[in-house]
Amino acid sequence: MINDKLREIREQTGLNKKRFAEFIGIKYTTYNNYEVGVREPNSDFIKMICR
Repeated sequence: MINDKLREIREQTGLNKKRFAEFIGIKYTTYNNYEVGVREPNSDFIKMICR
């Protein structure tokens, strides 16, 4: 699922959730909700992560 892939990408950067959220320019709570599967990211977010 997308949340597993997000965690994998974040772990590859070596950043914790808070730092990764800052790095990509979104709120920590929003990113955390994506990674734990509470919310689904929209297509714009997914495109940005792919870059």
